[in-house]
Amino acid sequence: MPVSLAGNAGGAPKGAYIPIANYIVTTTGTYPIFTGIPQTYTDLVVVCYTRGGSSSATDYCICGINQDSSAIHSWTYLRNTTSSYLVSYGINTTFDFIQQQPTQANASGLFGSTVFEFFNYTSSNYKTGIGKTAGDFDTSSGTATLTANLYSSTSAITSLSLANYNGYGFVAGSAFYLYGVRRAGQ
Repeated sequence: MPVSLAGNAGGAPKGAYIPIANYIVTTTGTYPIFTGIPQTYTDLVVVCYTRGGSSSATDYCICGINQDSSAIHSWTYLRNTTSSYLVSYGINTTFDFIQQQPTQANASGLFGSTVFEFFNYTSSNYKTGIGKTAGDFDTSSGTATLTANLYSSTSAITSLSLANYNGYGFVAGSAFYLYGVRRAGQ
């Protein structure tokens, strides 16, 4: 069924991804924290283009909610590469989401693409979300990752921090975009 955009003519977008904030890494080793997230949308989406500052062959982009380091985060992780797969999980961990990303050990200039989605982030229920990653980590293989997440808190999401699991931060040029999602007609 065709979707008409006529309802948006001359006015604010409806039922769309609305840009809230962005962060571009200019100094290798830094990472973003989005604070003061407006409570006026239905869902949140963070789009990330990252390369870890680690020299390790494996590193991860992790996303924390409300700078909450209590052990109330759980996730299930599925990764598929051209030659293998991995299924893992974390129960009562101190962070949400874990998505593999290219590092300094991978071919020069490669960045991974990750999307984190948070559903009904203002509600008083536990928060759920998904993370998706796709990346070409070198010249012979790629990877795809999917993570399902549960944040066992009834607090609304007001801040998101994106970090590098090995603690080296992100290289210059890594970019992060935060969007609010409106439901149709909103």
